[in-house]
Amino acid sequence: LGEPAYAESPGALDDLNLALTLEPNVALVIASRGYVYWATGRYHEALDDFNRAITLDPGYAWAFACRGDVHLSLHQYEEALQDFDRAVALYPEHIWVIARRAELQENSQGPSAYAEVARTGSLNGNDAAPAPGSGPRALDPPRLRAWQFIAHKRNLARRND
Repeated sequence: LGEPAYAESPGALDDLNLALTLEPNVALVIASRGYVYWATGRYHEALDDFNRAITLDPGYAWAFACRGDVHLSLHQYEEALQDFDRAVALYPEHIWVIARRAELQENSQGPSAYAEVARTGSLNGNDAAPAPGSGPRALDPPRLRAWQFIAHKRNLARRND
């Protein structure tokens, strides 16, 4: 649920709608449907679902993060930043959300947003950066984009030192 491959599969929306007829108040299923709506360009329906999922589970970091992406798609930058901030507050190890937030901040604040991104190098677990010299490590696309963004910012900072 809620994964890009699932969102693109035929019948995903039908499956989620069926699940919601059986259990209408499951935040995970509602947010997953919101993700499918967002991935297919149905932004207002996605917002409705993410809002509902967050009402049911106010600690659902993924729903806040995805709602932030919907706001970005609608060019609602302040709302996107608020959602990314809330998602990071709930789950500080969400590296892709930190990177998305830094990108948004950079677009509005310039290179000073790098300071936020630089702190992510000390995270542990699956979201941690690969150790230097450890060789390639398989990263899912959001983490890969996040680390590419962070590496780019680190290179820019080194050039400016």
